[in-house]
Amino acid sequence: GGVVGDEHVPTLTLGWSVAQPRSRGQVLLSSSDPLAAPVIDSRFYDDRADQDLHVVAYRQSQELLAKGPLRDAKPWRPEVRSDDDIRENLRVSTFHGWHGSGTCRMGQPDDPACVVDPSLRVRGIEGLRVCDVSVFPVVTSGNTNAPTVMVAEKGADIIKRDHPELFA
Repeated sequence: GGVVGDEHVPTLTLGWSVAQPRSRGQVLLSSSDPLAAPVIDSRFYDDRADQDLHVVAYRQSQELLAKGPLRDAKPWRPEVRSDDDIRENLRVSTFHGWHGSGTCRMGQPDDPACVVDPSLRVRGIEGLRVCDVSVFPVVTSGNTNAPTVMVAEKGADIIKRDHPELFA
């Protein structure tokens, strides 16, 4: 159940996600202090196509809830009706789900948009590699746990190849 005001009531949460979002957020340094928290701007709905997909998903969820045994359920925000209302509702209620990726994009050394090279080395910083899903140029279509393990395993193989003396 959930809490509405001071009252405990049975609740249902229905969610969805866009498998290939086009919107891109950013992570910026907040200062030169390495211990300072970064500035993270998810920019979930910067691309209109992402907004449109979420509006369709919202409307489909409402249609689903209006049928069968759930038809008497009261919506959380009944005033949300127009596409603009839906977009605003999504803007204030969306969360990231802890599967961020693409913040240290991997690519060719001559690509200025890339943070790491194909050997996972950070450009301009000797001895530092990134071995997680942040190197993916775009988010994967599914959960990011398995791709993260794959990148970490590949990173371990690369480090062993580049530094055999450490593993003799």
